[in-house]
Amino acid sequence: MFGIVLCIVGLLLFYLTGSRSTPRQLAYLLGAIGLISLFAGPTTRLPLTRRGLILTYVGAVVGLVAIVWFTTFYPSNWTGLEGNPAVTLYIVGLGLMAVGAVVSPLLTGRKEVYAEAIRTGQRRK
Repeated sequence: MFGIVLCIVGLLLFYLTGSRSTPRQLAYLLGAIGLISLFAGPTTRLPLTRRGLILTYVGAVVGLVAIVWFTTFYPSNWTGLEGNPAVTLYIVGLGLMAVGAVVSPLLTGRKEVYAEAIRTGQRRK
């Protein structure tokens, strides 16, 4: 819920402010933090493996570091249309969160089910 509210406020602020301004910077920050919250909040409530949760947390930290880095150069040192490496770092953070929430359970799920079946079978004997 918190992430949704931040994203909506960020979008509204984005459309109501001028480009390369401090309120626009706040819009970017709210939207970026809201998106991380939307990924991390529900993901941490899932029954994920330790590896999946760690990837999600690392991705969130990477994204937050990117947001802090972004605030140091926007709007005064923005380098034109190509943006800045902080934006790429933010995307990497979101990607790590996605791997932790989606890919990690898919890769480790069968192994855990197999191990649980072995443990269950050994208890029955």
